Amino acid sequence: MMVDVVTLGETMVLFQPSSQGKITDSQYFLKTIGGAESNVALALARLNHTVRWISKLGKDPFGQLILKTLQAEGVATDYVMTDADHPTAVFFKEARPLRDPAVYYYRKHSAASQLKPTDFNDDWLEEVRHLHVTGITPALSHDAFLLVEKTMQRARELGLTVSFDPNIRFKLWSKQEAKEKLLKLLPYSTIFLPGEDELHFLFSEVESMEQIIDQIHELGVDLVVIKQGTEGSMASLKGKIIEKPAFKVDHVVDSVGAGDAYSAGLLHELLKADLHSINLEQLESALVTANTMGAYATQFQGDWEGAPTEEELNDLLGKEVLIDR
Repeated sequence: MMVDVVTLGETMVLFQPSSQGKITDSQYFLKTIGGAESNVALALARLNHTVRWISKLGKDPFGQLILKTLQAEGVATDYVMTDADHPTAVFFKEARPLRDPAVYYYRKHSAASQLKPTDFNDDWLEEVRHLHVTGITPALSHDAFLLVEKTMQRARELGLTVSFDPNIRFKLWSKQEAKEKLLKLLPYSTIFLPGEDELHFLFSEVESMEQIIDQIHELGVDLVVIKQGTEGSMASLKGKIIEKPAFKVDHVVDSVGAGDAYSAGLLHELLKADLHSINLEQLESALVTANTMGAYATQFQGDWEGAPTEEELNDLLGKEVLIDR
């Protein structure tokens, strides 16, 4: 069976207070899972795509919970590895009124941080259309970086398209290391998905946005998609620019995971045709869907639980109307 998308990265068990109070004041916590790559995988699975998620989990109840959740949503986990000597990571999220949530990671020496180049298996990419990776996995360890680099390089050799979201987490590595290694991975991608701030960080010595985009295209990246938050997003397809406004929302419940939902929305539209020959009409639809998915994700507590089905998405896009009662 052909697999639409393969993702590679760490997923953790997420705990957050059952009320909107502080962690120090809460007696009860809600338990779910979260991780950039699995967030994308789960959202795409809800949109009827075939998706494979690859990682390494501890041999513990947290690892079992992650597998159980992904499998229940239709994400293939056939190449997930287990490590009896290292635990599955956990993290905590605390709502902060008028600001993004505070996130506290407990992932040092986790099973996923032990990912290494020798874990790579060509079978991961057999009969696969597309690889999606983020800059979080290479931040876990140097070996994890080497594995991501090897996977991206092999995917390109096998003719896959590759999307790369830098998703920079300065809690995981220094600014110098992040910049050096993320720029090293960039030429292996065909689609680059930075936020506007991330783009200026990675190319801080370049004066204009136009020059930055030109440099990225010169590296062999076909499509640059820039997430601009409440301003929407813009994209450059081999130098041709398209901009789309944001999907407006009145109130944000939880902003974490919105970027992953955006990536899933973009890929959902692009996967409807050949990712090697994206046209401007297809890209325009993809930006609208991505903006819509990103905004919709902010209306739910949790990293991925609000991901819409295809029917719900089409209703949001005005393509069809759901009958509520």
